[in-house]
Amino acid sequence: MEEIMTELILYSPVTGELFDNDYDWNGCDAPLELYGGDLTAFTDSIQEALEREALPLPADRGLMAYYHDRDGVNEKVASLTVTVEERYGKLYGVAECQLTAPLTPAELERLKDYITGQYSDGFGEGFEQRPIQTAEGELYVHLWQDSGFPSAPGRNWRRPDAPRSRNPFTTAVEERHGERANHHRRGSRLRRHENSSLRLSCRAGGI
Repeated sequence: MEEIMTELILYSPVTGELFDNDYDWNGCDAPLELYGGDLTAFTDSIQEALEREALPLPADRGLMAYYHDRDGVNEKVASLTVTVEERYGKLYGVAECQLTAPLTPAELERLKDYITGQYSDGFGEGFEQRPIQTAEGELYVHLWQDSGFPSAPGRNWRRPDAPRSRNPFTTAVEERHGERANHHRRGSRLRRHENSSLRLSCRAGGI
């Protein structure tokens, strides 16, 4: 019987700083702060940089190779890959988690804690320190924000561009057949679980 894989998608805001080609490295210039809507122009460059950052990781496990707890998260999350995706005109960080079985609420919290650590002190820390060369200058991208990672489910999902003091962190689930789910989700049908969405606080003026 063909195995059914479920793909758990976790979206979170990304920010960045651009040191443009006219930046005075010896002066007091400040880099240009970029948020979700600004970063869409650099989607391809950011995605390519994420893929380079992930090259040392095992292809079949991704960031789960560094998850060492012997628990349900390790058993159920076959792989974890970090990408970016444009939604509603803004760029989001995406944690793609291939599941062999549904996570319990407690397991989901542990997974989010693990991703938080990778975004702030592990994978994301190394990534944000490496410049991404663009035609406009050097770009530095941050997967983790000062507001941290969502820790509680929200009651209702809102579109990321909907006016609100708190921005959504969206969860999507898709069932796929085969040994591994295809990482290219564009054009595929996702089942949105609006009541299972998560929220994330952002800095004023953020995405």
